[in-house]
Amino acid sequence: MYLYEACEKEINFMLESCGIKDAKIEMPPKNIDADFSYPCFSLSKTLNKKPDLIAKEFKDKIDKKITSKSLVKRCEVLGPYLNFYIDGAKIAEAVISDIYKLKGQYGTTDEGKKKKIILEYISANPIHPLHIGSARNAILGKSLTNTYTFINYNVKSHYYMNDIGLQVAKVAFGYSKLKDKKVTERPDVWIGKIYAITSAIIDDDAEIKKELENKWPVMYGKINEAIGSEKDIIEQVKAMLQKIEAGDKKTADLFKVVGNLCTEGFKETFSRMNIKFDSYDYESMFIINGDVYKVIDALKKKKVLKKTDQGTWIIDLEEYNMPSTVLVRSDETTLYLTRDIAYSIWKFEKQKADKAINIIASEQELPQMQLKMALKILDKPYAENLYHLSYGLVNLPGVKMSGRRGRYITFDYVLDEAIKKAYEVVNEKNGDLSLKEKKTISEMVGKGAVIYSILKVEARKSVTFDMNDALDFNGNSAPYIQYTHARAKSIVNKVGKVKSYDTSLLVADSEQRILKRLAGFPSIVKSCSKNVSPHIICNYLFELAQDFNNFYNLTPVIKADDDVRNARLVLVDLTAQVIKNGLLLLEIEAPDKM
Repeated sequence: MYLYEACEKEINFMLESCGIKDAKIEMPPKNIDADFSYPCFSLSKTLNKKPDLIAKEFKDKIDKKITSKSLVKRCEVLGPYLNFYIDGAKIAEAVISDIYKLKGQYGTTDEGKKKKIILEYISANPIHPLHIGSARNAILGKSLTNTYTFINYNVKSHYYMNDIGLQVAKVAFGYSKLKDKKVTERPDVWIGKIYAITSAIIDDDAEIKKELENKWPVMYGKINEAIGSEKDIIEQVKAMLQKIEAGDKKTADLFKVVGNLCTEGFKETFSRMNIKFDSYDYESMFIINGDVYKVIDALKKKKVLKKTDQGTWIIDLEEYNMPSTVLVRSDETTLYLTRDIAYSIWKFEKQKADKAINIIASEQELPQMQLKMALKILDKPYAENLYHLSYGLVNLPGVKMSGRRGRYITFDYVLDEAIKKAYEVVNEKNGDLSLKEKKTISEMVGKGAVIYSILKVEARKSVTFDMNDALDFNGNSAPYIQYTHARAKSIVNKVGKVKSYDTSLLVADSEQRILKRLAGFPSIVKSCSKNVSPHIICNYLFELAQDFNNFYNLTPVIKADDDVRNARLVLVDLTAQVIKNGLLLLEIEAPDKM
């Protein structure tokens, strides 16, 4: 049991002496110097007393429970609040003991109890390289995979391959007509050209066609020769989708070939983020195995699926205060949502997930709500265990992306630029490092800068990515936190490991502030898990780095008297450990020198 858990347990025991069971202990706001608080508002009606009077009466009883062995040093009344203060010496002893004992596992718990979570993320349409928008999905998914694994969930990462959508159908059509199918570059880049050019020819957009011909003359010539004279291409494309729904294996295989080709390119980007998927799930699978039609039949039996005058089938959700939506087109083809219902059932019933988290952009909030409601209508008990992590757009100042025009800033390009700029900074700050060291550190710093700049913003909010802010060594950035880690490691390495130390000497405000921050790390990890919010860890690491740098700038460490020096060196060493633990959950490395 970590320190703060033990404190809460002790405070609950003290409150039980006042007749309060399972009290909700709070962390006070930053302007209150207490460690824990208990508000008495809710007791006012029950006890028919003002909450501030209740707090005073409770304090008298609690004071009798505090002994020299208690973690709680004292209890104070502030209006209707009971504020609890933890013994600083005991904080130091417990926190240092825990971190030294657990090291890289400090912060982990058995919260997951090996329950299975399926994390579905990225799942980008296989029609062009992963761009900076897709990067947010990848970064969120990887950090959550790390976090849930850390607290003992059985995490399975799934990639849902949209291999039968209209966009993929356009690529498949263009690809199928090409005489020369030899891939001459990275496959996702190659597929992206086919998609953009085929779409432009289908739309007969003279401006876009000219733009693409100028940009990619060789590929444009090949595709234009192959399909430029074709008639009713869009009808042919739609017919391909109908064939798949009718069970045509040859067409389904063609779509899968195109999807797999593009995904081979994606995998090169995945490897840079240390992303590996446990399963690639194909949308077409739920048509081929008939699951999607079982969903349609089940919804018809529930009398929520209705046929319109236009021949479409809609799911009527008006009584659930949601807009109705089409599940089957008039040509009998199903939509993404229809297949997503079948996919969700498969996750829980065939893959035995205890919880499923879908990381999908915010514009899909309504379809995800409709999906969940469909599961409830079908009396699926696990509907509440399906969670949609909605994320906002990533904006790049002055850049407007368009897959149809072949205009996108790829994730790889952003990573490469960040690493290049990081190298310039590292070279300037530490010119005496070897070339190999500079390159290694630049890779860590550049990747970390991109990851952190996206994760530090709450997922549902939009992000404006700015390279200069991301690489700011003095602001709320990964380089600032990484530099703090490197600074702490440098101090420890100058002296070496401390063999004996007295934790009771760490009583200064700046030291206690760091110790309390370190004590709170396991709770931060839990909060990230509960709220599905990696930005909570980012905020924590930034505040810990600020606390440490304030301490370092104001407090002598190496030059302090021996006993105090040893105690402070231990604090420095363990701060570095917790920063490293937190960064690794975000998939950011912690360099020992910068």
